[in-house]
Amino acid sequence: MRRRLLTTGLLLLLGNTCVFAQQFNYTYLELGYAEGEVENIDAEGYGINGSLALNDYLFGIFDYTNIEPDGFRRLDVTTKSVGLGFNAPLTEITDLVLSASWVEGEVDLGRFGSFDDDGIGLGAGIRTWLADGLELNVSIDYVDFGGNGDDDTGLGVGLVYSVNSSLAIGLTGDWTDDPDSSIIGIQARFYFGR
Repeated sequence: MRRRLLTTGLLLLLGNTCVFAQQFNYTYLELGYAEGEVENIDAEGYGINGSLALNDYLFGIFDYTNIEPDGFRRLDVTTKSVGLGFNAPLTEITDLVLSASWVEGEVDLGRFGSFDDDGIGLGAGIRTWLADGLELNVSIDYVDFGGNGDDDTGLGVGLVYSVNSSLAIGLTGDWTDDPDSSIIGIQARFYFGR
């Protein structure tokens, strides 16, 4: 009896899993707005990023983000990156996602000048379906800005709901250690080629 119940439960679980098992689309453009704290200073900003599938496993990526701390009208923090990603299915509903990119960061102090730095970014994460059209993204990202100990590690978590085959909306959270920041954002994702 227990074996039958266990088998029935597994079949129901697998049956439900197969209902929302679908491929992930790696060709999209995202527009987002975010608020949070950078080094205990309130900040807000916007970003645009995208992904372009090159084949079943490789995709190109780019990202542009601009953050302005509240009360500092002459201070802008901008990051830009471009790179390559690799995806591979772990299960029917989960993809492993790896990336490598060139990252450039700039702090603009208005009339006091600006300074910038660049380096290599590495990322590892997953994309998984929680339900039909509801996707969870989790990633750990590392950026090395050179041999001076200037590096940054971050955690990203996002929920993306596909409204239809061309549009999705999402909620994201990003936490980094240098600078110490916590950012929550909303985004619109536009799919192409699906």
